[in-house]
Amino acid sequence: MPSFGAITACPASATPLANAPFSTPPASAANGCTSTNLQFSNFVVGSDPGATINGILLEANSGAPVPTSAAITGSSPAGTIFELAPIFTNGPGFGCSPSSGSAGWCVNGANITLSSSVTYQVTATSGSFNSYNLSVSASEHTVGGAGSGLPAQATFFREICIGTTTFSVDANGTTTCSAGNYFVMQLGTLSFAGHSNVYNTGSLSVDFLTVNNTQAAIRDTVFLKTQNGGGAWAAIGAADLLAPEPGTFVLFGAGLVGLGFAGFRRRKRA
Repeated sequence: MPSFGAITACPASATPLANAPFSTPPASAANGCTSTNLQFSNFVVGSDPGATINGILLEANSGAPVPTSAAITGSSPAGTIFELAPIFTNGPGFGCSPSSGSAGWCVNGANITLSSSVTYQVTATSGSFNSYNLSVSASEHTVGGAGSGLPAQATFFREICIGTTTFSVDANGTTTCSAGNYFVMQLGTLSFAGHSNVYNTGSLSVDFLTVNNTQAAIRDTVFLKTQNGGGAWAAIGAADLLAPEPGTFVLFGAGLVGLGFAGFRRRKRA
């Protein structure tokens, strides 16, 4: 059990994971922060091309650099237990132009693929936690001639392995967490063909059958993909851990997989 005495409260404003109190690399259970009765620590920032999550194979990265711990932030803003968000500079191939109306993890241009992941551990400093609530925004823009543009994709995965603080994977990066302890939450968008903007904000909540759970290993993964069209972009906004609310879609059952994958056409350009 890690010592909680040296862990400070999570900052209210976005703070790079490379800086205190997160200070990664190197990853350490002694570096992190607390919010409510939860401690978030041992952050590792990377990428997992070749991994399979919820049946989806993450393709090889192409056309965009993998974000470092200096480009991803952690915080606990008002109304949120913990938030992960990027601070990327917009530019060709990485980030999106302001005219896109998007923010967050973002790629802009034709035929770009990016997976960006953060693993960390969550430990109850007192009591326990038996559910997890996620809120994520996703958006993308597809361009293509005569309404035949191939769709862009923006997907966020939160994988949770309860009863451990180590997120274990195989040689391909796919988790080896036992089925009864493994949960995955997926939110994102997949556009219609042709010129279209798709925006989606959603939330999922998962209840663990294990009562009085005190620890979990987490991997958050952003997967972005554009295809034809230099003006195409795909983006995932901040990922928020929220207190569960009544009416939220709830999943019960050990090893049950949660899936939220939807979007709507907001604007179609000629």
